[in-house]
Amino acid sequence: KQKNGYGTPPAIWVDWIETEGPFPRFAGTVDPSVVALHPNRATDEEARQMIEKFAYEAFRHQPPSEDFLHRVFDIYQMTRDNGADATEATRECLKVLLASPRFLFLYEPSVDGQTRQLTDRELAVRLSYFLWSGPPDEELWRAAEHEELRAPSGLAQQVDRMLASDKSEEFVVNFATQFLELGRLDDVSPDATAAPKYDRPLQAATKREVFEFFQLLLEENRPAYDMIDADYVVVNSLLADFYGI
Repeated sequence: KQKNGYGTPPAIWVDWIETEGPFPRFAGTVDPSVVALHPNRATDEEARQMIEKFAYEAFRHQPPSEDFLHRVFDIYQMTRDNGADATEATRECLKVLLASPRFLFLYEPSVDGQTRQLTDRELAVRLSYFLWSGPPDEELWRAAEHEELRAPSGLAQQVDRMLASDKSEEFVVNFATQFLELGRLDDVSPDATAAPKYDRPLQAATKREVFEFFQLLLEENRPAYDMIDADYVVVNSLLADFYGI
């Protein structure tokens, strides 16, 4: 027996720890849209500033109307009056913002039902969600504010920069999956007797091969017909062994 009186003390082994954001954009600064309010010291004005900042970011740099903000902040006041602290009351407001159509959909209202040219901000948003599946970064916002996206050279510069980013993997995976219907590959379950080497790791590698191949086409600006008649493959050691390379 051990000192605890019943045997070996319980233990836990931590293999790894992962931390997710959001985090402040710049070291040494505090972004009010991502920092939690102190439940006992936060003022109503600090809460309102946080809600406004969050709405501005959530609505992709399109400021909401004052009437909308007043109605959202009324929820904050009502929640506070019912005994909730500042953090809980603010959380209720953020739920409303995240359920708003202005957050859930790209907002590009027409003028009198007529088609129109996109604004620089709208073009930046479309470009970002197309290539990154997420909102623009600070550099793309700045390019839109300075009207750089209107010039073909400025637009091409941003496209090249975004495709070179690791975030462009979202475009590669989403485009290839939809275009080639790769989701159907997950439903394939070969007979273990007829195909003993085709297991789940190999199946995952075959899907990854498509993504890496498409990524190569983009990076090296290779012709589209390589998707049909290429004399090369992009494989890892697992696939190379399976293909007999």
